[in-house]
Amino acid sequence: MHKHPQATRWELGRRWCAVAALLLGVACQPSGAGLVLEVGQIPGTAQALSVTVYVGEQPISQHTFDSDIAGQSSIELGYRIPEDKLGVELRFVVEAQAGSCRLAQGSTRYTASAPERFTVAIALAAPTPLASASMQPTLTAVHGSSDSNVWAVSADGRLVRWDGCGWSISSGISSKQLNAVHVVGADEVWAVGESAAILHYSAGELKAVPAVLDGGPVLGAYKGVWQAAPNDVWLVGSNADMNLCLLHHFDGSRLQDFSSLCATALGTPKVVDLTAIWGSATADGATLFAGGERSPNVVAGGGSAAALLVKKGSGSWQPVALDSAIATKAERVSSLLGLSPDEVLLGVNYGTLIHSRSPDFPAGRELVVDAGRSPTLDDTIVAITGDSARNLSLLYAAGTGFSIYRSRAAVAPWSDVSSEVGSMLPRTRSLFASSPGRLFLVGASGLAAQHLFP
Repeated sequence: MHKHPQATRWELGRRWCAVAALLLGVACQPSGAGLVLEVGQIPGTAQALSVTVYVGEQPISQHTFDSDIAGQSSIELGYRIPEDKLGVELRFVVEAQAGSCRLAQGSTRYTASAPERFTVAIALAAPTPLASASMQPTLTAVHGSSDSNVWAVSADGRLVRWDGCGWSISSGISSKQLNAVHVVGADEVWAVGESAAILHYSAGELKAVPAVLDGGPVLGAYKGVWQAAPNDVWLVGSNADMNLCLLHHFDGSRLQDFSSLCATALGTPKVVDLTAIWGSATADGATLFAGGERSPNVVAGGGSAAALLVKKGSGSWQPVALDSAIATKAERVSSLLGLSPDEVLLGVNYGTLIHSRSPDFPAGRELVVDAGRSPTLDDTIVAITGDSARNLSLLYAAGTGFSIYRSRAAVAPWSDVSSEVGSMLPRTRSLFASSPGRLFLVGASGLAAQHLFP
């Protein structure tokens, strides 16, 4: 048995409790206030059981049992409830694992109001494989935190997860199209989409967050989301009916509206759409970049319609004036990747990136990633990936014109690698690089794939 530092609260037994008591020096059932979990339907290939106890979304105990698990279809686990948790609802999440792969999961809730012992049965259920889903979802975006924790979202409101072994579909709780996903860690995911849909996966549960402001529903579509902290989540998008962007903040309990800045405080003309957001934690709070589009008629007047906003720490949102020399290449920001709190890449049309870095050239400079081709208006850089926080040595960009590009630094030459992946997944709409040589893609066909570069 693998013992966690708090393993004294757990007691592992099976139907032969007396033997377990002699060998392990524990009782088959907890003394005082406690719960016996009767875990059933354990997959035959399971090598370990992981049990996490939550109060709300906060884990208070986690243990992994990897002895006497193999070959068992059911098992009993006892948990001794601390006195300070009497009267508190606890949620128990049990996962069956084989190596790093999640085979099945189950959960239950229990509140001990007095020193008593109670038994609850948990039947583990395997996640639905993507390949055998009755209706394979059309995927729209992808993001992750590691090679074995990648999430995609779909046009029918579902989340799809790659755990290093295969793709599986989460239970659907929304029918609205999801446009963006941000993965913070192994157990923290945000997804947003049409009709102001907000989904939050945390502590093993997927929940809908009501999009309500001033007692009424939010109107519009969210297109980007970023969690700087559990009580610091930013959502961006647009309200087409009002011709105005959405700029909202979730403080852990409610939404706050900053959308009025789009018309009054973020430069002229007003911002009508925000399509992407990225953040980075700093000593004085998070630095955030958001990109989108201003009223499009400014291009005819020689101005740039692309919008870039920045928020430093606890300061307010401010516009970044892009260089007029690249105005014709910047009709809108379709994708965005921050490289540091002072450096950002913007994906725009004509197969072009705009590279902004303070204090050297905050207004941006043009990087044509499809040099050698004939750039067209339609070849928009719709996705950029790579993350300096994970020390990735490669960056990737994808255009709507069947193009994938790769670079070892923002200002280094970009090479065309479309031929390596294009036949596998044409017209990429979203990218995530989990490590320098591993790239996850979602294509216009709505399918997901991964590619390993040499």
